[in-house]
Amino acid sequence: MSYNPIQLLIPAVWLYFGLFTLKYVDQHVAEKRAWRPWLNLAALFLGPVVLALFPVGRAIAKSGFSFRKLFLARKPKRPAQGLELIGASGTPVLDPERPHDNPAAVVLLRALLTDAIRKQAGEINFEPRPNRTMTIRFRHGATSKPVREVDLELGEAMIDEIKTAADLNLAEKRAPQEGGFSANLPESMIRFRASTAGIFGGEKLTIRLLLPGTGTAGLDALNLGGGETAAIRNALKKPTGLILISGPPGSGRTTTMYTLMEEADTTLRIAFSVENRIGRAISGVSQMEVGGGAADNQAALIGTALQQTPDMLFIDELTAPESMKMALRAARELLVIAVIPGGDLGRVLSRFPELGISPAALARVLLLLLSQRLVRKLCSCRQKGRLTPEIQDYFQQAHLSDANVCLPAGCRKCNGTGYDGVLPVFDLVQVSDHLRDLLDADGVPISMVRQELEREHGSSMLVYRGFQLVSTGQTSEDEVRRAILTQE
Repeated sequence: MSYNPIQLLIPAVWLYFGLFTLKYVDQHVAEKRAWRPWLNLAALFLGPVVLALFPVGRAIAKSGFSFRKLFLARKPKRPAQGLELIGASGTPVLDPERPHDNPAAVVLLRALLTDAIRKQAGEINFEPRPNRTMTIRFRHGATSKPVREVDLELGEAMIDEIKTAADLNLAEKRAPQEGGFSANLPESMIRFRASTAGIFGGEKLTIRLLLPGTGTAGLDALNLGGGETAAIRNALKKPTGLILISGPPGSGRTTTMYTLMEEADTTLRIAFSVENRIGRAISGVSQMEVGGGAADNQAALIGTALQQTPDMLFIDELTAPESMKMALRAARELLVIAVIPGGDLGRVLSRFPELGISPAALARVLLLLLSQRLVRKLCSCRQKGRLTPEIQDYFQQAHLSDANVCLPAGCRKCNGTGYDGVLPVFDLVQVSDHLRDLLDADGVPISMVRQELEREHGSSMLVYRGFQLVSTGQTSEDEVRRAILTQE
C-alpha cells in the first residue's frame, strides 16, 4: 500500500498550526477566561483559520471600528416609542418629531424617564456641579445612584424642557417652582411632579415619579415577624381605631403607609387619604393633596374627607395639633392610619401631651404603634468583616452570631459605595390593656407610661432588629449606628 507524502504533510502542518494557535490563545486572551475552553477547542481543530482571526481582530480594534457602535447607530434615535408625554396644559410635550432648540436634550430626557419608570425610581435629580457639568441621579428610597454626567449646557436645556412641560417660568432660575406633567403608557398613566430650586452653581431640578400601585410588595415583603404581620392585618380589619406609623424623615414611613393602603380591603370600604404630596397612585383610595403642605390646608382637607363618610382615612404627615385632634375624634367612628414624625415609640407618646392632647383621648382609640428606620443593604461585593469590641459584647448578650458579619467593599454595580438597595427595620407595639389603662388613668405622667412601655416591650427593639440584619450579612454595623443608634 502506497502513501502520498503530501497527504501526510497536510494534517501534520494543520496539527502544528492548531497547537501553535492553542498557545497563542493562552498567552493573549487570558482575560477572556469564560471563552478560553471554547477558543482552545476551536484553535485545536481549526488551526490556521483561528490564528488568522486574532491579528485581523486586533487590527480592527486598533482602528477604533466597533461592530456594536455600527449596529447601535442603525437603530432609530427616538427612544421609548410607547411613551406619550402630556404637559400641564394637556398638550403633548417632549416629542422628538417636533422642532426643539436642543433635540439631543429631548432624546436624552425621554430615555431617562423611560429608564426611571422601568427601574421603579422614586425621583430623578438634576444637580449642577462647579466644574460645569450636571449629575443626574435616580433615587430609590434613601439611596440615590448617579446614572449620567452631562455638560452643563445640555443639562440646563433638559431642565428647560421639563419646565416647559410642567408649565413653569423659564426665566425664573432662583425662586422655587413646582408643577407636573404625565405619561400615557399602553397599560397605565404615570404622573410626574417637577420642582426647581436655585442653588450655588445653577438650578437644581427634582422629578418625582407618581407610579401606579406597583412599588410596594405587600406586608410579607417587609422585615416583620409573622405575628406582627398578622397583627397589622387584623388591625386593618377593625372598623374603628388609630394606627400610628413613626420615624424620622427618610425612614420609609410613607412607603409603609402606601403598603397599608394596598393591603387594606377597599372593595367594600370607602378609603380616603390626605397627603402632603401624592407619591403613588393607589387603586381604591380617593387621594387628596395638601397644597404647599400648610397645616391649615391639611386640617381643612381632613374635614373635607370626613364629610364623605369614609370607612378608612390615611394621613401623611400628621403634625399640627388641630389635625391630630381631628384624627383622634375621627378614629372613634372609623379606622385612621396616620404617619407621625418621631423617634422611638416612647417619644411618639410624649408628643401628644406636648400638643395639648390628653393621653386618655389617645388611649380610647390607639391600636398599633409602628416605628421604623431604613438601613442600606450590602451589595453582593461585600466582604467578610469583624465587629467592634463594643458591638461584639452586645452580640454576646443578645445571643446573636457574628459568623456572617460583612463589610462594604465596592464595585461597579454599587458605584463603589458597597451598598445596593435598602432594608426596613421595624418595631411594632400592640397596645395592651395594661398600657391602655395607664394612658387612661388620671394624673399618670407620660414618663411613667414610657417606662412601662420600655419594661413591657423593650427599649431597644429597633437596635436588636438592626443587628439581626448585621448578623445575617445583609447590612453593616456602621449602617445600624448611622440609621438607628444615632437617632435613638
